Amino acid sequence: MLAAVSGQITRDWRIDTAWQYDTQDGTVIRQNLGASYRPSPGRALNFSYRYIDQTTEQIDLSGQWPLGQRWYGMFRYNYSFQDDKLVEGLAGLEYNGGCWVVRTVFQRLATKEDQSTDAFFLQLELNGMGRIGSNPLDVLKQSVPGYRSSNEIIQTP
Repeated sequence: MLAAVSGQITRDWRIDTAWQYDTQDGTVIRQNLGASYRPSPGRALNFSYRYIDQTTEQIDLSGQWPLGQRWYGMFRYNYSFQDDKLVEGLAGLEYNGGCWVVRTVFQRLATKEDQSTDAFFLQLELNGMGRIGSNPLDVLKQSVPGYRSSNEIIQTP
């Protein structure tokens, strides 16, 4: 038996759930529960829980939020209860100076049972001219659903 519900609850809240049940064995095969809160561009908080047939049980938290005028923080915390370890951790800061943006991101990814790899990104973007440094934009867009570059966010006085 399979059931799924997904939808926009309010203007700011969205949920995604799925549940798969084996009627012969009487066991849950898969279970996903997710919620997103996105009240405006540059403000996104995401939560999800994932269970797959006694092999995977994870919690995933991520978000982007203004920290002050022109400052944004980004994060992701993906933890496996089954393996008792961090699957992916990410922390970043972004500052928009008007005609330039600086981004810095630290990411840790589990690669094997007891190993992980770390990456550090630092980028200076000169609006309309180009970017210098390692590019964290793809990592941010993939790891933080709803992430928007501060250049994409409409600034209001």
